[in-house]
Amino acid sequence: MKRRLLISALSSAIFVANTASAAQVSAQINFLSSLLTTEGDIHVELVLTNHDNSPVKVLKWYTAADGVQGNIFNITRDGEPVEYTGALYKRTAPSENDYQMLKPGQSIHYSIELSSLYNFALPGE
Repeated sequence: MKRRLLISALSSAIFVANTASAAQVSAQINFLSSLLTTEGDIHVELVLTNHDNSPVKVLKWYTAADGVQGNIFNITRDGEPVEYTGALYKRTAPSENDYQMLKPGQSIHYSIELSSLYNFALPGE
């Protein structure tokens, strides 16, 4: 059976809202594994890039800097949300240690295994 997933960087909308120069940070998702079967893990790469001429602070909670720590992706199957099965975290207000600095032009790459975070048991598009 075939699966085709629509995964968007919900994380980008959330973390960008928490940066000093939100419009200048982009998020891109690259698939690192095949989606032609319901078997096997799904690996993606999340790339965050600062397009601004000055450094930007990014809240790490909505990236994969410390591993995925919440439902930061918008994944659908046949138009319906795919269930998030990963951990949920309660947090206090962020401190300086919760931010990561992106230098001008810098990109950060995160490799993420989504199969342990979302329910991909059913086939679909």
